[in-house]
Amino acid sequence: MKRCSRPCSSLCAVLLCLCSGCLGIRHTTRVIRENEKPRPVRFESEQARSLFEAGVNQMKAHKEVSNFQLSFSLLGWRSQADVLSDNAVYNDEILACDANGDGLITVAEAAAYRARVDAKIAALEAKAKEAKAAEAKAKDTKAAEAKAAPAGGSAADTSSRPT
Repeated sequence: MKRCSRPCSSLCAVLLCLCSGCLGIRHTTRVIRENEKPRPVRFESEQARSLFEAGVNQMKAHKEVSNFQLSFSLLGWRSQADVLSDNAVYNDEILACDANGDGLITVAEAAAYRARVDAKIAALEAKAKEAKAAEAKAKDTKAAEAKAAPAGGSAADTSSRPT
């Protein structure tokens, strides 16, 4: 059995890279405001603290990510995701919750904040559900169109033929 020569194997490696569609793939995640320190805050009661913390945890679970993607055919694909640091999310939520800006979160402020968070999360989930339903509907429509089309051509083509 004859072995492939070195030029042949090099040619195969080059062809494999060129035919794969991408020479390089790179993804990075950048943390925005990563050196930010948590804001000092006081709570009127433990109930105010628990309402606020539950809202912050929900917001962290649904925090928005900014994506950037760039591709060049046959050269490479690059994507970058920007996310807020946990301290930045916490500080932003303190500012959103502390209505009068005195650094003391009352039960009333925490309850109003939690209601706003719940409404925002519900809207985000409804939007995601709508997008998923629209995607499924488009897929079903495409499948139905493909199934309804005759194999030999369109219905207009067959009706114009002499019998």
